[in-house]
Amino acid sequence: GNILCMVPLQGISPTTPSTTLSVLEPPSYTVADIAATPDYTSAEITFTGSDDATKYKCEYKTLEEATWTAVDEVTDPTCSISDLTPATVYSVRVMAGNAADYRDDITVGEGSFTTKDNRTPEMLGDVTVTPEAYNSSIVEISWSLGSNTEKGIAVDSVVVVVNGNEVEVVDAADMSVSVDLEGGAGDYVIQVFGKNAFSEEGNEERSVVSHTVKETTAAPTEPPKPPTEKPEVEVEVEEPVRGLKCADGNGYNVKEQTSGAEVSLKCTIAENSDLEPSNITFSYDGASSLDQNDLLKSSGVTVTVNEDDRSKTLTILALTNSHQGTYKCSVGAEACEYQLIVGEEVRGSGATTTAAATLLFAVVSLLHFF
Repeated sequence: GNILCMVPLQGISPTTPSTTLSVLEPPSYTVADIAATPDYTSAEITFTGSDDATKYKCEYKTLEEATWTAVDEVTDPTCSISDLTPATVYSVRVMAGNAADYRDDITVGEGSFTTKDNRTPEMLGDVTVTPEAYNSSIVEISWSLGSNTEKGIAVDSVVVVVNGNEVEVVDAADMSVSVDLEGGAGDYVIQVFGKNAFSEEGNEERSVVSHTVKETTAAPTEPPKPPTEKPEVEVEVEEPVRGLKCADGNGYNVKEQTSGAEVSLKCTIAENSDLEPSNITFSYDGASSLDQNDLLKSSGVTVTVNEDDRSKTLTILALTNSHQGTYKCSVGAEACEYQLIVGEEVRGSGATTTAAATLLFAVVSLLHFF
């Protein structure tokens, strides 16, 4: 028959779990934002590193070179390059790496920079000398970088020489400097020139400006001019503007009418006043408004507005004794009054005398006395 043999396997347990081994990969993100701060023979490189990188390698070369030159590995996102040639264009690249090495197929970031031009600066432009005040010994000296800017020549500082003595050395970017010509009144020769780290003493191209400080420190004054007689000019005095007036004339206006006659009480606004005739209100013997008074409601009384002469008129068609009293017209802060007196017809022997319906008015202003 068949014989089944079971042979145990040494070192293998059915309960032993399996283990997965992970392999460390090089960084997978590109170095970005490469920037350079160049000097004459060196440059500082900064960049944004990769999240999974632990080290970086910087390399550089000129545009003409085929081979890259590496600098020491760094762990921070910055590196320094030295032994460069002034006024030269360089390419730079940075690779990110970790314990698994560098991955130069996708992690390389590239940039370029130009080292500073070390040629002796050419003559500065627009050199001017401006005194602080009239003939002051303190002057403001200003300049521009002139042709150096166009040619890329580095100008680190500006030197000011007065009558052969160096008095100021300032940053070229300041573009001006204040200098005290301590010698006082006299003639000065001012020289201004630019320098950089490679300038040779005495080989500078200098701008020369002559300046004179006079004895006086105050601006000359002109002699006083004799006074000129001016012709007398008559000045017209304008009459005060009256915002509102009663009747058509000035003073007292008397109209002789018998009882039963028609009488008009007219209130006029001045031409240059901003009051409106339609806003004029009439009141009678203290009544708040004649518009609400029985007198105005009667068929014998009318009120009209004339926009042409800026007036409002109260007309009583037939005078009676009941119409006698004080009439006030008002608008804004202005007011004036009429005093109305009504007379009857009186007959005598051989003649007829008319007791006049006398209209007296007194113009009263709330702001002025008329």
